Amino acid sequence: MEVHQFATSLSYGDAISNEMMEIRQALKEEGYCSEIFVKLFDPRMAKHIKDYREYKKFSSSQNVVIFHFSIGSPVSKVFFRIPDKKIMIYHNITPYEYFLDYHRGDAIGDTATYMKQYFLSQGFESQIYCLTRDDGLENESELFDNFKAPSAGDMSFFHFALPSPLTPAFIKLKSKKVILYHNITPEKYFTDYSQEMARLCRRGRDELRSLTPYVDLALADSEFNRRELLEFGFKKTAVFPLFVDYKKYEKPLRANSGL
Repeated sequence: MEVHQFATSLSYGDAISNEMMEIRQALKEEGYCSEIFVKLFDPRMAKHIKDYREYKKFSSSQNVVIFHFSIGSPVSKVFFRIPDKKIMIYHNITPYEYFLDYHRGDAIGDTATYMKQYFLSQGFESQIYCLTRDDGLENESELFDNFKAPSAGDMSFFHFALPSPLTPAFIKLKSKKVILYHNITPEKYFTDYSQEMARLCRRGRDELRSLTPYVDLALADSEFNRRELLEFGFKKTAVFPLFVDYKKYEKPLRANSGL
């Protein structure tokens, strides 16, 4: 009998990864063949992992697979399909969202709202933190003054569109960090019209660049913005389109009686 472990990723020094390494060491000391199969990994951990897609070579109804579950991924599908005996260790993950101004009805605010609703529907705890917000959003968000730092096993999403005090605070978080970049216009388009706007854009793009060493994944709401993230130096990028609720547009328009 062999005892192997599955996970979405193996990082360097976080709680889940350390636990996986300790389990593997203990199993090997007991004489079991034991490997760690993941989709993503820190380059420093490359010698300790195998690609999860290779597990079919090891799979057997006599084996045991321990799945460290913290977030959905293709690894889950492989785990549920194999004939091996299965053990799942659930590592709770709480998704947090951060951004400067929380407005109802604008693109960023709606995306944050729907992301929170989705996380809650999947059984996760989730909260939105902002510096300011529209009236009526008190029950859907918390002001950053009430922020409680997440644990290393949580995940934090930063909706980035303006420079703010949230940037240095986000860098210091111990959780997994994901940014959603909503574009900042290059300063050159404002220099002939508004020095204040040019300064604000320059500072915002400088703050974005400062995040490159600390972010686990950089998402953009368009391919154009994703290419900008690559230019800024982010290594792992992907497109995450803005959420659009088309049901809003199925309702008939109310004519303005004054027209």
